[in-house]
Amino acid sequence: MSNYIPNYRKKKDILEKREFKLIKAIDSNLSPDKLTFLAQEVRKAQLRVINVKHSRISPIESDENNKLLKRIERDIDYWNSISDIEIINHYRQWALK
Repeated sequence: MSNYIPNYRKKKDILEKREFKLIKAIDSNLSPDKLTFLAQEVRKAQLRVINVKHSRISPIESDENNKLLKRIERDIDYWNSISDIEIINHYRQWALK
């Protein structure tokens, strides 16, 4: 087992900054290319946060750990499969508030 434990807070802060940039870009009516790029950056940040959660789970077999791992796998599949447009539309709801 590795002694290095990724810094969850730092990854979460980066995700929040990327989400804020995307929301701000949506409010500013930036070009679709810029929005697509920012949506991809949000996806990458989401996946990094999820991977840190994965690395923090104990390798010991338990029902709780197995449930967490399944949820993480489901989250990874979701963020890998969602389109850039769907990400933009999701954050568009936040931009309108």
